[in-house]
Parts: sequence; structure tokens; C-alpha cells
Amino acid sequence: MPIKIRKNRGQNTYRVYNAVTGHVHARATTMQNALAQKRIIDAADHAQKEGTGVGDALQILKLERSQRKGKKLCATLSDGRRIDFGSDVSTTYSEGAPEKKMQAYFARHLANPVEGRKIRDLEMSPALLSAYVLWYSPDMEKNVAVLNSLLREKR
Repeated sequence: MPIKIRKNRGQNTYRVYNAVTGHVHARATTMQNALAQKRIIDAADHAQKEGTGVGDALQILKLERSQRKGKKLCATLSDGRRIDFGSDVSTTYSEGAPEKKMQAYFARHLANPVEGRKIRDLEMSPALLSAYVLWYSPDMEKNVAVLNSLLREKR
């Protein structure tokens, strides 16, 4: 998928869009966030072409309901770790929340210096799992495939 980034005229913001379909993924974002979004979209495209497989890279093997109070899901990783993530009282984009709520989630969490770094650098954490698994798209299965693809490419 040919994803393009263009600077908005007269502003210090950027637009992320598909050059073939014209679908706009972000109208006004920073260059750093535009590059991160392009990387995510390219990885999703790559994951759809390649499928998912478990190699040496850290991968999400299983998602299940969390037993920890206040948490929504628990991810079992290929290295044996289990990470609980997501607030159990919120409705996420993968559960049907509107796109506006998803955009607000990313604006809030990417602005946080600690969480933003973990998400951008693909550092395994509850912040990374929430961003990709719960908020990336409405299809949670696809979200896991995208994150696993990004993690494979990172190694």
C-alpha cells in the first residue's frame, strides 16, 4: 500500500494518506507521529501478505481475559511472560468505540513521554499492547498480527 506523508501548507503538521485510494489516515499530525503511523500501516500490509509465524522474535501467543483487578486482557508472550493490560471499564476501538475516541487515545498516550517512547520503540509493555491490540483497528485478530509482524521486523 503506497502510504504518503505530505506537509500541510502554512502549518507545521503533516497528512498521512494512501496515494492510490486517497484515504486519509491522519489530517494534521507531527512528523514523528506520521512516520510511526506509516510504519504501522506498512507493517499491517506486510502482515496480510505474509501471515503470522513465530520465530525467534518476541511474539504474542495468546490473549485471554485478565484475572487482575482493573485489567481487561492478559497477553502470553513467546518468552513465557504474561502482561495484563487495558482498563476493564473502558470501551476500546476494537470493541466498537468511535474513531474520535481512538484518535483521542493516541493523542493522549503518544504525548506521554514514557508511554509514547515505549509505543514508538516497540518496547513490550502494557502501553504497547493497549495501543496495538485494543486501539489500532476494530479487528483485534488483525491487530495482534500487525504487532507480531512489527516485532519480527524489529529484531
